[in-house]
Amino acid sequence: MIARVLFNRAASVANALRTNNSSDIWHLRSKRVCASTEIDLSRWVKEKPYFNGQSRAVLAMRQTFGKGQYARKWDSPFGGIWLSAAIPCDVPMQSSGLFGLAVAVSVAETFQKNFVPVKLKWPNDLIVEDRKLAGFLPRIVTRGNSIEYARVGIGINVRNRVSKKAISLSQVLDQKNISISEWTARILVSLEQTRSLMRSKNLLCKKAEKFLLKSQYFDKDTGEMWNIKGLNTDGSLFLRRGLVWKSLYHWD
Repeated sequence: MIARVLFNRAASVANALRTNNSSDIWHLRSKRVCASTEIDLSRWVKEKPYFNGQSRAVLAMRQTFGKGQYARKWDSPFGGIWLSAAIPCDVPMQSSGLFGLAVAVSVAETFQKNFVPVKLKWPNDLIVEDRKLAGFLPRIVTRGNSIEYARVGIGINVRNRVSKKAISLSQVLDQKNISISEWTARILVSLEQTRSLMRSKNLLCKKAEKFLLKSQYFDKDTGEMWNIKGLNTDGSLFLRRGLVWKSLYHWD
C-alpha cells in the first residue's frame, strides 16, 4: 500500500491504512474545513482524470455544505468522518444501485467485525437501534458503454454531537477517544472489497438481505403495505403484495 500524503490528517490515515492491510494505492487529500468533499473530489478528478488503477479520497474534518440523499443538508461537524472516494472499477457494466449494495455490505461487515451491530435502511443509511450512524451516496461514472470509475461520499458519526434521530460510534461502543484516522482507514479498506463483491451479484444480494432493517415497505402514495421479499441483482428492492410483484428503485 502506498499513499501520497498532502495534509496531516492524510498522513495519519496513510499510517492506519498500512496497519489495516490495505491492498490499494491510495492518494489522499485532507482539509480541516471544506464546503463539500464531493465538490473537492470532482475538481480533483477534473484536474487529473487519469487513475492508472489507483484510488483517491478527499477527507474533511468538517463540511459546511455537505449533502445527503435528494440533496438534503448533511450536518458534518468536527468529530465525524466525512469523505469522498473514487476507486477503479474493473468489473463489467454495473448499476449504481448494485455498487451501493456493495458499499453497504462492505462497510456494514467492517462495523460488525468491530462490534457495531448495524442494519441497512435501504438504500443509503446504516442504522443502530433505529438511529442513523452512517450514510453514503454511491455513483458509477461511465463513458459510453464502459465504466471509468466508481465513487462514493460517506458520512459517519464518530464522536461528534448528534441529534436524537442519530447515533455516534462513541455512543455505540461507549468510548470517548475513538481514533477517527483508524476508522477512516477501515472504511477505505472496506471500499476496496466492493469490486470483488460486485463480481457475484447473487452472493452480494444475499449478504445485503441479512442487513436489511425492515421487512415491509409502506407506499405513501397509495397507502399500501408491501412485503420486502429480497433484492434484485440491480440493487432494487423486490416487493410483493398478494399476487402482485414489483421492484422499488428509490425509497423517499
